[in-house]
Amino acid sequence: MSIGIFWGLAAGLSTMALSELILRLWGPSCKIERYWQLWFVGVAVRTAWVLGLLVLVLNSQWLEPKPFTLALLGGYLTSQIVEGSRYRRFVRKL
Repeated sequence: MSIGIFWGLAAGLSTMALSELILRLWGPSCKIERYWQLWFVGVAVRTAWVLGLLVLVLNSQWLEPKPFTLALLGGYLTSQIVEGSRYRRFVRKL
C-alpha cells in the first residue's frame, strides 16, 4: 500500500474530528435558529482543511499526488456521510 493512500485517508477522515471539535465548542450555546451558522463554520473549516492539504501535497510532491488525492476524497466523503447523521442527532437534541 502506498504511503500516499494512508496519509490521504488519515487526512480525509480527520475532518470528522474537526466537525466534532466544532460541535463540542459551539454546541452548548447553539440554538436551532442559529444552526445555519454552525453548519457554515463546519463547512468552511473542513473545506479549508482538505483544500489546504491538497495544495500542500500537490505543490511539495512529498507524496504521490494521485493516490493521496483519491484517498483524501474517499476519506472526506466517508466523513461527510458519518457527520450527516451526527449533525442530525445534534439538531434533534436542540
